Amino acid sequence: MIHKPNTDKVSVKNILYSVMSTTDPEHLRIIYVGKKNKEFDFLKDSPFNYVLPVDTSDSIETIKCLEDESKRRIALFKKYKVSNLTEYNKLLEEEGKPILPGIIAVTDSFSDIAPKDSVKYFARTSHMTEIRILLAYQPARKSLIFPDFYGY
Repeated sequence: MIHKPNTDKVSVKNILYSVMSTTDPEHLRIIYVGKKNKEFDFLKDSPFNYVLPVDTSDSIETIKCLEDESKRRIALFKKYKVSNLTEYNKLLEEEGKPILPGIIAVTDSFSDIAPKDSVKYFARTSHMTEIRILLAYQPARKSLIFPDFYGY
């Protein structure tokens, strides 16, 4: 998602509020990736806030941690012979165990993470793992997004 300057964060906040109003923190967590931004401070005290064991102001380290979580989930899916998070969570619910939430990683520092293979990895696997990246990017420069990203 790419918007004009000064409109992107408002639009992203509206998307996040909309998503939060249709689900609960058990099913979805949200993390802000990058330098702290007052626009997204509302996530800090939200039950939807996803806490990682890394400094989330380090975009590269955070994306790497999320990539590791995605790979861990895919390994679990293979172990339990399911193809996505929804099927895996059904198994957990049947066993009375807590489910894994979907994750939305919000970043406005896309230029920091764009060259990394992790972003392409998320684009290819997000439909299974439900770990997604929401880009609040300013300024909007389509040239910074690799061409094959559009195909996912």
